[in-house]
Amino acid sequence: MRYFVAFTDVDPPYVNTDPACAVMISPTCISPFFRFTWGRPAEVLIDSGAYHHNRRRRALSQEEAVEQQMRILGALPEASRVGVMHCDVLPRQGISPAQALEATLVNAEKFLSYPLPGKVERVAVAHGDNPEEMYAVIRYLRELGYSRIAVGGLSRLNFQHRPKLLRLLEAAGEAGQDAELHALGLSGATLLPLMSQCGFASCDSAAPALFAVHGSLIYSHPFRRYRLDNALLNRADARQRTSLYEPLASPLPCPCPVCSTDPELLSTPGVEGTWYRSIHNYLHLKAQVEGRQVWERPYSLDGSRYGLSS
Repeated sequence: MRYFVAFTDVDPPYVNTDPACAVMISPTCISPFFRFTWGRPAEVLIDSGAYHHNRRRRALSQEEAVEQQMRILGALPEASRVGVMHCDVLPRQGISPAQALEATLVNAEKFLSYPLPGKVERVAVAHGDNPEEMYAVIRYLRELGYSRIAVGGLSRLNFQHRPKLLRLLEAAGEAGQDAELHALGLSGATLLPLMSQCGFASCDSAAPALFAVHGSLIYSHPFRRYRLDNALLNRADARQRTSLYEPLASPLPCPCPVCSTDPELLSTPGVEGTWYRSIHNYLHLKAQVEGRQVWERPYSLDGSRYGLSS
C-alpha cells in the first residue's frame, strides 16, 4: 500500500528528502501566492477542498474546484502520475446526507466530461453512511467508468465509531475489488492490515506534520508515538490524541536522515524543529504503511534545500 503525505504551504518539501514521495494536496491548504520549490514528486493527488469548505459552511461548485485544482497543477513540478478528484458534497446545515450524496454523484458524472490535461487521471470520491450505501456508491462509480476511487468520511470515525469504520472499509473493499482504492485521511497503524486486506492501494494523512507541531515523534516497526519531554515544545496535544503518547526524554536511536545528521535537531524549537520532526515522522510513517523496514539512499537531509541551518 502506498502512502501519500498531505502537504500544506507551511510544511517542508518532503520530496527534497524522498524523491519517491507521493503527495496529497488540497487547494484550500495552498496559498494562491505560494511557490513550489520542490524536486519532481513521484505522484500527486489533488482533492477538491470540499472538506475545508464544508467546515466553513461554504458551498463549492464543481467549476470552482476544477479551476483551483488546475491552478495548483500548473504551479507544481511535473509528477510521474497525477490524479484529480471531483467535488464531493458533505452534509451540513440545510443539506441532508441523502442530498449531499446525490449531489456528489451528480458531480462525479459531470466530471467525466470536464477537459483535463492528457496525463491527468480522474479520481472519484465515495461516501457512504452505512456499509450497504458505501457498497452501492462504489459500484455506481465503477459503472460510470472510474477505475480510481477515493473513499472519504472515514477519518472522523477512527476515534468516534471504530466498529462502523471497519464495516465501511470492508464494504468498500468488496465493492471496489476491480478498482484502485484510496483511503482519505486514514493511516492508523492498527487499521493498515485491514485496509491492505480489503484491497486498498493507498492512503494519506497529515499525521507527520500534525504530530510534529505538538512536539511528537513517530517510530516504525513497531509503530510507536512519543511526546518529547522538552520545555520548549510545550504546545498542548490535540484533545482526542493526548492519551496515545508516551513521554520521551530524548530522541531514540534512528537511521533516518534527520537523526543521522543530529538527533537533537528533533528537539529544536520553532518552525525549524517542526520541519525536522515532520520529515522524521513522514519517513517512519511511510515505512510503516508501505512495509519497509529501513530506508536507503537517495534519502538525504540537506538543510539548505529547506532554508534551514544544517
